Amino acid sequence: ARAGWLFKSVCGRPPTDKESAILVQLLIEQREFFNANRADSTKLLAVGEAKHDLQLDPVELAAATVLATAIFNLDEAVMRR
Repeated sequence: ARAGWLFKSVCGRPPTDKESAILVQLLIEQREFFNANRADSTKLLAVGEAKHDLQLDPVELAAATVLATAIFNLDEAVMRR
């Protein structure tokens, strides 16, 4: 649900079933990666000027950050057709 909401917010349309499956798989893979590499989630969340909410799970937040970055890098996000 989170991936679909983010995709629609950025691209202006809901993702197709294929796009949804890819986004959900990406989120799952990133959760697994950051669970196994917790120091990497801390490094990722240290990037930028804004501080993240320390109440949030850093693994989940890092995985969501990668998902958001992937969606923002879509051609459709840069230029709505």
